Amino acid sequence: MPSFSLAANPIQKIMKIKLGLSALFLGCSLGLSAQKTVQGCGFLDNWSVGCFVGGATPAAHAAFFGGMRPVYSVEMTKYIVPEFAMGARLGWANNTVSQGNALDATDLSLFGKINLSNWFASYNGIPRRFELEAMAAAGWGRHYFPSSVADDYDFMTSRFGLNFNFNLGENKAWTVSVRPALVYNLDNGDTHPVYHINHCAWEFQAGVIYHFKNANNGKHHFTLQRPYDPTRADALNAKVNDLLRMVKEKDEKLERLQQEVKDLRKALEEK
Repeated sequence: MPSFSLAANPIQKIMKIKLGLSALFLGCSLGLSAQKTVQGCGFLDNWSVGCFVGGATPAAHAAFFGGMRPVYSVEMTKYIVPEFAMGARLGWANNTVSQGNALDATDLSLFGKINLSNWFASYNGIPRRFELEAMAAAGWGRHYFPSSVADDYDFMTSRFGLNFNFNLGENKAWTVSVRPALVYNLDNGDTHPVYHINHCAWEFQAGVIYHFKNANNGKHHFTLQRPYDPTRADALNAKVNDLLRMVKEKDEKLERLQQEVKDLRKALEEK
């Protein structure tokens, strides 16, 4: 009895369609996974508060350790994106003048930070165990004196420093930070501020930072998510529906061809 291969060709076509459909889904998945956006950029997200202690010593004309005096600070930070943050800082010092005040100087400043680790190595969705930040600030300083000695006076301040951050715990809610910085008193008795080594101090502080939980993603940091594109999703759905329709039509054609084969076999057997 002769063999019939009428159904072989339609089956091959259906297999090609199904393979193409699988390839389409795979390509879409790879394309969507490659596109990620940062989650947790709302106003209430990525706030932190820090407390620091350390010492400051004049950058010139003084012994490094002999001129060291205690300094303290608190700060509030808001990370705008994983690479950049802004915030406010209040610092104070004592024993910086010889009159024996409990509080000798304060410094209220606004600052910006650049996370160099995320800037150069990109953000992976969770803070690294160690990160390096560059910081710059400008603000208002005030020296305090006993009324019998001199009047208090105000001056402009500027600071440049690095933050060596060690992020702790699984949730990365806490950070231990070590911070060397150069701090300038920009008052030179004139009408314009001047950066001068004689009005500069080395400052070294260390402290802890707590990162508040985000309202947007429930984490203590930025996360990454895959964006949803309604237009692209609709186009992909239309392509999938067309392919499914083609598969259905091929299935129906295959059934007809199989029935024709049965009829031919039956006719041959009856002869």
